[in-house]
Amino acid sequence: MMHAKLRDALAAFAMLVLVATPIVGVMMIVVGAFAPGLNASSMLGAALKFIFSGVIAGGVLRTLVSIDARLEQRT
Repeated sequence: MMHAKLRDALAAFAMLVLVATPIVGVMMIVVGAFAPGLNASSMLGAALKFIFSGVIAGGVLRTLVSIDARLEQRT
């Protein structure tokens, strides 16, 4: 099992990823809307892919940290 400090740091990082990824994705869409020469549909697709992958990665990391904490409580 991992140390409490590492678990807390990973949990904070996972929450940061879960919160920051949609914000950055929306900013990508806004910047893409005003940037000349960019295709709006490709920018929207890239932003949605970024949001989806970030939320999945943050969720998986948060789940693994939670599983580790529950396993450590059992022992």
